[in-house]
Amino acid sequence: MLNTNVPSNLVLKQKLLRANFSQSKYPSYQETIKALFRHQSVKAKLTELELNTHNTKEELAHFTKTLDLQQVLARIPTLHVAGTKGKGSTCSFISRILQSVGLKTGLSTSPHLVSVRERIQINNEPINEQDFTSLYWRIRERIEKNKTDRYKMLPSFFRFVTMMSFQHFWESCVDAMVIEVGIGGRFDATNIVSPDVCTITSLGMDHLVKLGGSLEQIAWHKAGIMKPGVHCFTVPQKLEAMKVLTKVSKQVGAKLSVPRPIDQMVNIWESSPRIQGVRQMYQNGKSLALSLQGEHQKINATAALHTVVEFLSRRYGVIDDLFGIAPNSRPNHIPCMETIGKQNTYTQNWISAKQQEQHHQRLVIRNKEKFQLHKSLYKLPISTLMPQIIKGLETTKWDGRCQLIKESNPKNSAIINWFLDGAHTTNSINYAIKWFMGIINDRPLEQKQNTTNILIFNCIGDREIENLLEPLSKLNIFQNVIFSPNLIKKAWHLDKDLQQLISQIWKQLNGKGKISVTDSLQNTLQLVDKLTSKKENVNIFVTGSLHLVGGIMKLRKLKKI
Repeated sequence: MLNTNVPSNLVLKQKLLRANFSQSKYPSYQETIKALFRHQSVKAKLTELELNTHNTKEELAHFTKTLDLQQVLARIPTLHVAGTKGKGSTCSFISRILQSVGLKTGLSTSPHLVSVRERIQINNEPINEQDFTSLYWRIRERIEKNKTDRYKMLPSFFRFVTMMSFQHFWESCVDAMVIEVGIGGRFDATNIVSPDVCTITSLGMDHLVKLGGSLEQIAWHKAGIMKPGVHCFTVPQKLEAMKVLTKVSKQVGAKLSVPRPIDQMVNIWESSPRIQGVRQMYQNGKSLALSLQGEHQKINATAALHTVVEFLSRRYGVIDDLFGIAPNSRPNHIPCMETIGKQNTYTQNWISAKQQEQHHQRLVIRNKEKFQLHKSLYKLPISTLMPQIIKGLETTKWDGRCQLIKESNPKNSAIINWFLDGAHTTNSINYAIKWFMGIINDRPLEQKQNTTNILIFNCIGDREIENLLEPLSKLNIFQNVIFSPNLIKKAWHLDKDLQQLISQIWKQLNGKGKISVTDSLQNTLQLVDKLTSKKENVNIFVTGSLHLVGGIMKLRKLKKI
């Protein structure tokens, strides 16, 4: 466990600050949520961002000063994560590993699935309703008290919740905070932190209206979280994206590295998809089971692992404890690190083979019975990781992403298998399909023949609908296809044309299955009940939108919070 002693007077001050307000009388939690959602819309703020990005920075600086957040951002060690896909999973991995090694960890993510409280977590537990309510009104009162002619309106929903996160982490005396970027990075509300380390996950085409229509433009926005002298980790990217990341890192003065994936660091065996989690067996007889399903989680886990090691090394100097390396032999770079040489990816030699061998000769292993000495740094066995690190990787939870939930049909003895993944980019849809089909195809033939397959899909208007639907249409396994809005109840402002458009595109792609278009999630689930009334097992694949997944989880009570 790490020594994270905080000066007692500082802890007392923070606890008193929190206690003084926790007993104050504010509106109810439900009224607080309504007030929060009445804030100026994110869409309106994004329009302002496009017109004048400097105003965005000035506004963030103003509210930071108003709320005295400078001390929070300066004192709390921070890990900052951006990316198109995988950033939420990576943040969750990072947070869980830090918690496993003994650090009280704040986690700020978006969007939420069921409750807005999911966006503010400590040790992977959402903030409670009482603290959320108190926090909201205290911050709001302070902002309204310090209104100016230039800043008359309250911050947008996302910016306000971000400020709530920072304040809550400060009052809760966290040892570290893991911050997920909302949209982009360069002009994001989270980009006022001074991170110890930052990470950029897989990049792809998303939020095109806000970030630009090319991968280069998107990469430029994401690279905006890089800071001088701060190590930035990324994953294998397409050449055009990696060129931008490399250019920005040089301009800023940040070190950019691509970790070698877990399954290339050591010999690996992956079990049948029937086993929940990616089972990984290593050369030394040890095994690691990533708790998050999906082949792509290896990439996210790798980024998280190296991000944590860099952070702990920088803050606590414990890289020797993580890898069994004596302090006086600690390398300048992290072991098990290398860029990948694949087609369409940027490649470079991270350290030469000669440097590897020289460093290997200087390695001092504390316990030779426990740690096996390999000839290459890139073959350090997983057993050289402290058990807490392994525990973190094996116990991470991230709902709504490659998640299988089994539900007993109340009308009969059949099982409803909910396959939930909020994939909303072409690459993430393909990952989700691979995960879904891997489990489906692994089942006995008789079971597959007696199972109904249903697709529930939605995506928002600025996504490339055809690119998302095409790989799904090629599966040819769905007896029923439901195109549903994200709204729980039917609303007058529902864009029915979008759902009809999606259904027409499905037909043009020769997608199979009986098509249904619903006007609310309530009606969608009523239709599901009708379709699952027979005594047969059902597979329901829900994808295309995290809001869709979250809404179904909430109504169906598939997630407790």
